[in-house]
Amino acid sequence: MNKLFLIAFSAIFLLTACGGTSTFENGEKSNDENNKRPIVKDVLINGKSANYLVGDTLLTNYSYSDEDGDKEGKTTFRWFREGVEISGLNTSSYTLEKGDTHKKIQVEITPYAITGKLKGDPVLADISINQVIEYQDMRDAFDEHVAYFETRIRQSLQKDSDGYSDTYVLYDMQTYLQNAAIYADEKGDKEILERLLELVVIPFDPQYLTNGKWLNNSNNLVGKEVILPLSQYFSLLTRVLSASERHGIDVDFSDTNIEIVNAHINDWLSKEPWRGRVADTHLYFVQSTIQFYDFLIKKGKATNDFVAWKQYVQDYLTLNIAPKWEVETCSYNEKSHDCWLLDRTGFANHPSYAYAGYGKEFTKTNSDTDPYAMFDANGDVKQPKKPLSKVAMDISHGRRLNWFFESIKRFGQPFDVSINQEALEGWANNLALRVSQGTLEEPYFTIFSDGVDGWYRAGYIGRKGFGYAPGDMDIHFVGSSYGFFGVYNQKVYDWMEAWVEVNGVAGYSGAYKLNYLTSILIDITQDIKK
Repeated sequence: MNKLFLIAFSAIFLLTACGGTSTFENGEKSNDENNKRPIVKDVLINGKSANYLVGDTLLTNYSYSDEDGDKEGKTTFRWFREGVEISGLNTSSYTLEKGDTHKKIQVEITPYAITGKLKGDPVLADISINQVIEYQDMRDAFDEHVAYFETRIRQSLQKDSDGYSDTYVLYDMQTYLQNAAIYADEKGDKEILERLLELVVIPFDPQYLTNGKWLNNSNNLVGKEVILPLSQYFSLLTRVLSASERHGIDVDFSDTNIEIVNAHINDWLSKEPWRGRVADTHLYFVQSTIQFYDFLIKKGKATNDFVAWKQYVQDYLTLNIAPKWEVETCSYNEKSHDCWLLDRTGFANHPSYAYAGYGKEFTKTNSDTDPYAMFDANGDVKQPKKPLSKVAMDISHGRRLNWFFESIKRFGQPFDVSINQEALEGWANNLALRVSQGTLEEPYFTIFSDGVDGWYRAGYIGRKGFGYAPGDMDIHFVGSSYGFFGVYNQKVYDWMEAWVEVNGVAGYSGAYKLNYLTSILIDITQDIKK
């Protein structure tokens, strides 16, 4: 008999001898007619519908099951961008590219078992990407601004002939670098943290101190420590110290320096805070306290002040923050949303708010004849005062609330304080649905943080032709910390991006761009490394 015939005959015999229990249909092996296919469920892409860096990775999560107990085999993955398959990918993760900005990314997961019926039905999951940002864009802005401050801070803190210096530089340093510190802490960016650490300890050089204090030489506060810039500086300093220690960076901060910080915190906290409004200095006191405590614990340094610190922090949240919330209903796309507004005290007798009741009906011009000019030809305010019984702080000062919320959320546990989810979402709704105005083609932001679009500081302390008219503070919304809240309401991202598209975000040695990019990359819903 022909050998080829024998081999063919043997193969047919072997197949038929198995009684049909090893048949193949569409590549699926079935040992039992009642065997069930494997399934995947709870499929999601482990990411946020927000902003990413080029090179960030999306991961898939899913649950595999098989009624018959067949173990998982080589489950397959297909990735799609706006419905078009991204060729060459069969992995559970996807690395983002610049071209993924404003795209829907999908993954199709098809479960396979090792035995039984091998192939299950495919399941799709998707995520909408907002912006995918080049890291170098953010880093270039950071390097530019740090270089600017490395020079400016030494010049400003150089003592004059009376031994005083311009401590207001500390105000600006915190305002434009706090976001970078939070970003680097959240992402574990050691290069940024190391550069910040070098910068924030410069004021502790003994040549800038007088008996452990920084004495000012400007703004009618000569020879005194000015609380606001120092409290802001300490909120940046303590965050950088805490973050650096947390991420394994060698922090050379002497016991003498620790005592200086301790002394300032205890001095601040010994003063009863004004309960009438949310005072910005005390926001920074609380931040500095809880962040410095975190640093001390990680440094292995005991403090005898914790009980007093904890009581102060709890009292401030209970007496100054909790009672100042108001909730109003906001409508968007025919749906109602709770908008949380904070501290609408009104400030009727404060000169900064004397003209808050005016809006765009008046122009920022000097004229004796134009009835719609805010100022006369000499630059003095010519309109009668028009305060409001209820109005919140302006959006420039309001950015401090965002840093405060982030700090309490992430460092408040040892002090038994927190900001609840409902308040954070409500604040985001307020920013997205009240403060953000116009259209995405012509966006703007109201002057005040509750959606009131009035005048702020018109004629402030006798300054001619000076005042913030509606639209003048837009950059302080975009180039600060409000982007933190896009994770709670996507519209915050949309409004900010639209404004940047129209107006750009250049200026102040890279500060505005740095704050914009870091604010929309920070995700305060995520925990940081402990």
